[in-house]
Amino acid sequence: MPTPPTPEPPKPLRGATSLWRAGRSVWLLGLVAVLALALGFGLGALVRSPAQVAADAAPPPEGLLTAPVEQRQITSAVVGRADVTFDGQVGITPSIPDGVNSAVVTGRVPTVGEEVIAGQVILEVSGRPVFVLPGQFKAYRSMGPGSTGPDVAQLREALAALGLDSGAQGEQSYDWALAQAVALLYSQAGYPAPGSQDQGLAQAVRDATDSVTDAKNS
Repeated sequence: MPTPPTPEPPKPLRGATSLWRAGRSVWLLGLVAVLALALGFGLGALVRSPAQVAADAAPPPEGLLTAPVEQRQITSAVVGRADVTFDGQVGITPSIPDGVNSAVVTGRVPTVGEEVIAGQVILEVSGRPVFVLPGQFKAYRSMGPGSTGPDVAQLREALAALGLDSGAQGEQSYDWALAQAVALLYSQAGYPAPGSQDQGLAQAVRDATDSVTDAKNS
């Protein structure tokens, strides 16, 4: 029996191959176009004109800012460290009272750390008080009727600060008004006025008082 002939494979169609190649070219062109468009947008976002750069750098427009108004005292606390020392020591050397031979502390001694004020008796020497009175310089002599000087004016001012009528401020003569103020200071402390036991000084005070009285009556 004769052998049948082998069938030949089908030949490809030329038209189909051309269509597939044309379709692939269209897809490639579309992809390139999309990539070119994306690249254009990216470059357009990066590239800015000088006017746009200036506009972006300009401050924002002014707006209305509001805040509540509060009235209060502003304080600031400053904390510092320091060593506190006493640098105002004053030596007291009372004079010997009239009629005694030596100065002896007889009482009214303040305790350590005690605060003293103007007009206070800080010490008693030989039965006579030592008063604390403010002033630029300490008393350096015994004053009485007839005494003159800036220490007299200082005594007058110190007594006036205690509420005692010591006469015209600034007057440097120890007059009747100052003598009366001194006597009242001693009386309030429980001591006799200075010179009250001295007949000559007491007579000088009486003469000054009579002179003032005569001046008022004339």
